[in-house]
Amino acid sequence: MAGHYIKLESGKYRVTMDYGIINGERVRKNKNVSTEAEAKKLLNEFEYNQQRNLLVQNSKMTLAEFLEHWMDNYVKSLALHKK
Repeated sequence: MAGHYIKLESGKYRVTMDYGIINGERVRKNKNVSTEAEAKKLLNEFEYNQQRNLLVQNSKMTLAEFLEHWMDNYVKSLALHKK
């Protein structure tokens, strides 16, 4: 599993998404949401995108690098599903 969620004392939920090791350091991002349904949805979307390599992990990526990543990972996967 690439992440998890927990219920906070406030009644909200904290979703932790694990992006793996980038540049030698573990990268995790947290997001608080109001309901368990939102937490499950956010985690499912994250895992779906991670499995298909649709996550952009480097925030210093140039537009050209992003477009290349997008073409390689998103457009090609769409073409495979249309066949």
